[in-house]
Amino acid sequence: MTRGTNALLEFILDRPWVMVALIAVNLSGTVYGFFWYKDQLAATPWYLWVFTPECPNQALLLAIVLSLRLLGRSYNLLNALTFLGLIKYGAWTVLILGYHELTGGSLSPLQWGLLISHVGMVIEGLIFLPLIYSTTLLALVPLWFGFNDFLDYVVGIHPTLPGPNQFQPALLFALLGTLFAVFYLVRLAARHNSPRYN
Repeated sequence: MTRGTNALLEFILDRPWVMVALIAVNLSGTVYGFFWYKDQLAATPWYLWVFTPECPNQALLLAIVLSLRLLGRSYNLLNALTFLGLIKYGAWTVLILGYHELTGGSLSPLQWGLLISHVGMVIEGLIFLPLIYSTTLLALVPLWFGFNDFLDYVVGIHPTLPGPNQFQPALLFALLGTLFAVFYLVRLAARHNSPRYN
């Protein structure tokens, strides 16, 4: 992470009101996200519901993580799932909407709003990444992401795509997000990081 990113992280952690504001924003995004997924959830078996609304789930996880920090608690595995998930799923949405726009599609104002809000998810994930430190348990993170990719693209519960013939790029973007998590965690382990912001 850059020095500027670390400075921004320290600014946020030193000001509880900023974390409260981020909690409120992400809870609002969670509620809207579940509303956005309502039709897909209605068509999905109930036992897969928890895996379906991935971006709203990530926003909810961030709200939980920040709430725990305000209570003086921090769980490294939960942090890793949250921050890397914000990047993976936020970037996926930005990439698939951008791909749609660049290949002849046209984004509606609502889709542009979604694109911008998911850029925000990626930024949040990048800001908070320095809170993660390397442990063997973090190997579960890419395994979890890989399991979700399997459910999305083999079982078939991936988000509704903005246009036709976009399954392959959607799968590619999802796999790139999982590979990013693997790369980041391997790099983190190689540096033998210790927690800096606990």
